[in-house]
Amino acid sequence: FLDAQVLYSPQRCLKNNFKMLKYDHTFGGKFPQCLLEVNHLQEIILSGNGFTGSLSNSLSIMNSSLIKLNLSYNYLTGSIPSTLLQIGIRNLDLSYNKFIGIVNRIGKPKYKQNVSFPSSINLKHNRLSGGILNVEMSQYDRIEILQGNMFDCMNSNNIPFNDLYSSRYIC
Repeated sequence: FLDAQVLYSPQRCLKNNFKMLKYDHTFGGKFPQCLLEVNHLQEIILSGNGFTGSLSNSLSIMNSSLIKLNLSYNYLTGSIPSTLLQIGIRNLDLSYNKFIGIVNRIGKPKYKQNVSFPSSINLKHNRLSGGILNVEMSQYDRIEILQGNMFDCMNSNNIPFNDLYSSRYIC
């Protein structure tokens, strides 16, 4: 089992050599930023832990090995760091939080050999707004960003056609 002190001590967090971190409904408090900087960590699944606070916009070392990040059903606030959206995490789920702001650009999902799960991005039920830049979203197998957010529809061509909610989204 993972000691909670590892999560909240940057020095101890970065020294761990685990490849996957999965804990549901175990922790709480502020989200440990150092997890996004652990280079060998490929999967972070920490949904429903009651994490609060925001994700740092100044993450200096973004994990290039990370292919799956699930922080859904927490109480995370602030804007989603652009670096987190642009590194192309293959499976990104930040749904059911309280993120605000604009989704400017989402990078192409990473291709990894021996990865069997489809690429997906799930940002539904936050407080996101503004326009949607649909340039790279068509590269994802599954998109869920429209439901529970308030995006502009100045150009209806930018609404992701492969979002599960696109046929019911009202501008």
